[in-house]
Amino acid sequence: MKVVFRVDASLNLGSGHVMRCRTLADALRGGGAEVRFVCREYPGHLIRLLRDDGYTCAVLPTPEAGGPVRNAGRNAALPGVELSVDARQTLEALGDFRPDWLVVDHYGLDAAWERHFKTAVERIFVIDDLADRLHDCDLLLDQNPYVDMDKRYTGLLPRHARQLLGPRYALLRPEFRKARASLRARDGTIRRILISFGGVDLTQETEKALDALRQLKRQDITVDVVVGDGNPRADDISAQCSKMPNVTFHQQVSNMAELMARSDFSLGAGGSTHWERCCVGLPAAVTVTAANQAALTRDLAERHVVLEAGTSDTMDASRYRSLLNNLPKELLVALQTACFALVDGRGVARVALSLCDEPVRLRRAALEDADQALSWRNDIRTRKHSLNREPVTPAGHLSWWTRSLGDVGRVLLIGVRCGLDIGVLRYDLGADSVAVVSVYLDPDLHGQGLGVALLRAGNQWMMRHCPRVSELRAKIVPQNEASRRAFEAAGYRFLRGYWRWNTNQAMTET
Repeated sequence: MKVVFRVDASLNLGSGHVMRCRTLADALRGGGAEVRFVCREYPGHLIRLLRDDGYTCAVLPTPEAGGPVRNAGRNAALPGVELSVDARQTLEALGDFRPDWLVVDHYGLDAAWERHFKTAVERIFVIDDLADRLHDCDLLLDQNPYVDMDKRYTGLLPRHARQLLGPRYALLRPEFRKARASLRARDGTIRRILISFGGVDLTQETEKALDALRQLKRQDITVDVVVGDGNPRADDISAQCSKMPNVTFHQQVSNMAELMARSDFSLGAGGSTHWERCCVGLPAAVTVTAANQAALTRDLAERHVVLEAGTSDTMDASRYRSLLNNLPKELLVALQTACFALVDGRGVARVALSLCDEPVRLRRAALEDADQALSWRNDIRTRKHSLNREPVTPAGHLSWWTRSLGDVGRVLLIGVRCGLDIGVLRYDLGADSVAVVSVYLDPDLHGQGLGVALLRAGNQWMMRHCPRVSELRAKIVPQNEASRRAFEAAGYRFLRGYWRWNTNQAMTET
């Protein structure tokens, strides 16, 4: 699969668009995709970062000062470039490289731009947050949890366009999910604060927050301050931090998940960092530093997921000091709980699988798959539809898994798509020509049709590798409508108490 990202970073646009595209690009490349970027060389661009990651990045020229500004949204601009010119330059940058997907993450681009690419790319995937302009795309992602999110893009997309909506699809790097799995318990006591207002922070919220902490004189609180390479005042902030006890300055970090996980509270901005904080349950007071952050931050505050500090033009050191002085433990614990419920950290895997057209392939299970399979099998979402709903102990599961790997009467397979493990297939071979099948998916990937694809791949695998088996049977809990639909879509038919598939159906399926 070939994928091209058209995305920009700048002092005005910030770094969030490039950073979330980089996260998705890493997942796609990990699954075997060939990935490239096309970026314009605005001041504050992140082209070097992408190239350091090993990506080919075509560079569009820096526009002339005073050129046209293309406004497509409340805080969206394509400064200095006509939309048609940007499209032509992007097409030239593609050259002979014909991508399966063109990923567009840019508030300055819309349907008029996207139509230039209808014959140059197979499909277009738009990442948006604003829902304020037309798109001519095949797939759209909006990872924000608006109340009306199922209606936000009504009339803005072609009829055939699929939509991935809500924080279930938040594009987070894998380290956030790992940090979530090993979090220490927070009790509402603030011992460590994280200050991070994005890669640029043009409104100087970092310095305001540091002034507030200096005035508070809380020697019992440790502070981490994070700025990006694009922050024009990074040196001044570093100097300010060096004069304060228990304050550590970090620039363009690669361990943000670790810093968030060990913090008790955060002062920061909106945007994609909302989902990073939520994934690790970090309570935060959020300052709106750009107009496009306002609606989402307000919505999250109404859901008691964050505290809405105010807008950057109203915030000063005294406002931050007052906010930090009024944080009851019960509030912080409640914020943490709400954060956890909103984001699970598997969004990038779901999005990558939505882009992937590769068939599911199967591999023999190995001993190192035991822990992953146990976490899937013991998840409440799996157990509630299982014949045996009791959780399995780690020791009992490892013993069973080890025996099964050496049992000639049992086949254990792992389903893989685009480099991601998606589920387990088990076949118990009888003395006759019948095998009993059971299946369970990574529960975080439910709802994407992967169960059907996994079962169909299993049908073909058994025909090739176990030719003496002519019939596959499954027993399904009557209340499990999702499994019934999956088995039926995979060619199984209900007869005499079992769902059955036999080799006579193979020619019909293929």
